[in-house]
Amino acid sequence: MEEIKIINVDGKEEVVESNAFELCQENKVLHDVKFETKTTTYFKDAFKRFCKNKSSVVAAIIIGFLLIFAFTVPVISPHDLKTPHLTQQFLTPRIFKAGSGFWDGTRKYKNIIYDPVAEAPAGFKKNAVVKVYEVRDVYLSDFSEYAYGGIYIFEGNKAKKTEGDYAYDYLKHANAIHFTKENGVSVSVKFVQLDEYETNINTAPEYRIVFQKGTETDNYVVLRDWTSDLSDFDFDISQYLIDNNINYVNGFIRFDIKTTGVAPYPALYIDSFVYSTTLDPEVEENEALINQLEDISITDANATKLLPTKAAGYWHSTGTTRVIKTHVSYYTFLYDHYEDQLGYAHDYEIGKTIMDEYIANGWCEYDYAVGPESFKKLSDKCPIDEVNEQKEAQINERTIINLACDVQIYKVLGFKRMPKFFMGTDASGFDLFTRACSSLRTSLGVAIIISAVCLAFGLCWGAISGYFGGNVDLAMERFCEILGGMPWIVMMTLIIIKWGNSIVTFAIASCITGWMGTAGTTRTQFYRFKGREYILSSRTLGSSDLRLIFRHILPNALGTIVTGSVLKIPLVIFSEATLSYLGLGLKGVRSFGTMLSENQAFINSYSYLILFPAFIISLLMISFNLFGNGLRDALNPSLKGSD
Repeated sequence: MEEIKIINVDGKEEVVESNAFELCQENKVLHDVKFETKTTTYFKDAFKRFCKNKSSVVAAIIIGFLLIFAFTVPVISPHDLKTPHLTQQFLTPRIFKAGSGFWDGTRKYKNIIYDPVAEAPAGFKKNAVVKVYEVRDVYLSDFSEYAYGGIYIFEGNKAKKTEGDYAYDYLKHANAIHFTKENGVSVSVKFVQLDEYETNINTAPEYRIVFQKGTETDNYVVLRDWTSDLSDFDFDISQYLIDNNINYVNGFIRFDIKTTGVAPYPALYIDSFVYSTTLDPEVEENEALINQLEDISITDANATKLLPTKAAGYWHSTGTTRVIKTHVSYYTFLYDHYEDQLGYAHDYEIGKTIMDEYIANGWCEYDYAVGPESFKKLSDKCPIDEVNEQKEAQINERTIINLACDVQIYKVLGFKRMPKFFMGTDASGFDLFTRACSSLRTSLGVAIIISAVCLAFGLCWGAISGYFGGNVDLAMERFCEILGGMPWIVMMTLIIIKWGNSIVTFAIASCITGWMGTAGTTRTQFYRFKGREYILSSRTLGSSDLRLIFRHILPNALGTIVTGSVLKIPLVIFSEATLSYLGLGLKGVRSFGTMLSENQAFINSYSYLILFPAFIISLLMISFNLFGNGLRDALNPSLKGSD
């Protein structure tokens, strides 16, 4: 048994045996204040500090969503990016229903001339006009393709025919009509008083109206002799034939104007010239005459003037014919391009192969031997509403069949309903959102790889230069100055000319000088920290250079270095976009640079083609900037444990 000497409370020394002591442990707190924090790791603490920076967290979330879109949308999107879709060109962005007034795929057009034949603004479809804001009516002093109405003017100026002491020009339609007693044809003429129009140019007319029989101008009957009376004129041709016991005659109603051949020339202003008949229009054999009478009647001066003067049946003159007071309308309206390009289409050609596919799907029935009458629509999935014509052609002893149909184009393209393009479509008909995501994937992938390579090489170069200093630093810095003195765009151009503008070439050219910024930042940080006391202490304790660099100095400098490396990613994307703008961009790949380069020609007419990609690049730049700032603070060892 071992004896132990102790000193009691009185200061006297006593000897006791060791078995006199018993181990006693109580559950007591051995400190005055309770710990408020728990032990943690470096990265847990960094993550905690990063999460407290709200703007950096939002930026990280945005970057995450962009990465998800970049790698998932091109895969799951139903919109193809390989084959151009000409029917989908330049569709404006659409989310809401057309006419809602916001992001609805419509465009507002101002002062577009109205086409009375199409019953819509010229060059536009009637069913795609969503809303008309303003109609502005204008009168022209000439005829126009889109005008209507007006006054038909016959102006004598050539003195073609001579009778006695005067000369006259004549106006008639080019083809004689076969008049009979039974067809009940009459003519009605209405004039416009001369003093209402252009009295300062034309003199008062002296004219006559004759019924010319045959083609010789001298074989005629005077219906209204030379006069200046501009009252309305009516003549029953069939009754004239009955009164004169004539069964039939080929002839014209002709206008003659006296003229001297010296300006100012007399002119006859014709408001209307109408042939009419009592024949029953329901009888088929009457149809040819009724159509001929309608063709040569002047009910619309502008339409008459548009007709070819030398064509059979139309009006011609030995003088001059023109029109005034024609009416046009200018529309300001809202137009739905989706309905225009993907909606209803008349006489859209469908090939036999596609029709057979529709038949096999049970969407419709059709018999090629019978023709369009056999078409029957069985399902709403069928794009075809009606078959108008079956066209057959022989090519290399093969019969090619095409069907002219009324269709809904979006169904022909495979859509179940009218599509909506969130960002619109470009000049090739590609969905801009899908293409932007595909381009983002390419640009981000290339930028991340280039940034990683530049970060790795720049860290090594800057660490060696900053840590060792002296002649080593001097030599390395002079090399950087020489390499950095060469203009980047010149070097990039030379490399692209030599090896072509591919992803590999762009990456190599970017990495040649891209690491220098990281190297400079790393060198500065190493000069800042390598003389600190804890570094000297570690060196005194025998730490190697590698341990000092990677264990003690680099972690303290990592925050600033990482921030610069993160910002390198959007800078690489900007660099690629700049090269593409200069015509040196990537070829054969989809990237933001190539997309912006292709769309810059449409910045005035279709600005969304530039605005949306530019917005995404701006969002990338801001997000990476905020994200880098958050990483800088989170990875700063001096802030460990702080809020």
